[in-house]
Amino acid sequence: IYDDNAYFAHFARWSRADTKTFCDITPAYSALNQDGFDYMKRFIASQHVALKIFFVMRDPVDRLWSHMRYRDKGDDGSGLFKSWSKWIEDPEFMAWANYKHTVEVLEGMFPAEDLLFLFYEDLFNEASLKTLCAFAGADHRPPQSEKAVNETFLKLDLPGPVRDQLQARLRPQYEFCHQRFGDRVPASWLNP
Repeated sequence: IYDDNAYFAHFARWSRADTKTFCDITPAYSALNQDGFDYMKRFIASQHVALKIFFVMRDPVDRLWSHMRYRDKGDDGSGLFKSWSKWIEDPEFMAWANYKHTVEVLEGMFPAEDLLFLFYEDLFNEASLKTLCAFAGADHRPPQSEKAVNETFLKLDLPGPVRDQLQARLRPQYEFCHQRFGDRVPASWLNP
């Protein structure tokens, strides 16, 4: 996102003359620090584009497990089981599930009417999709959800001991989300 021309050229390739709304969805935004969001905000404003942020949170353990499998995509998974303990000591890796940081930075930088917080586990239900479309100023259309897009190729179950360690390490994230979002947090998430 730090290459101004490439960033908007990406959207230009997908947009038509009558395009009013476009979205960029990637978990990588959760790893941005305040400077990154500030840069994005200033640059997009300089292009006379109205920026609205919707931040989708996935169960923190599932978010990191997905990211581990993505990073290990060329492997059969054996390297993953050797490297996961190093990754959870890496602040840059853990930033992908540091929802407290991301939510607080976003709330400190953007007006409430330009922010929407959603949960991945609920994202594809009709109510969430209608909320998202209304927020983005887009017409609601039924989703084309028959086919998974950008699905992680490496299919491995998260071993119980690894899940336990990740949950313990991520407990502050679960606590923050339950305090901040209350009963909107999916029931499947750890409830500390």
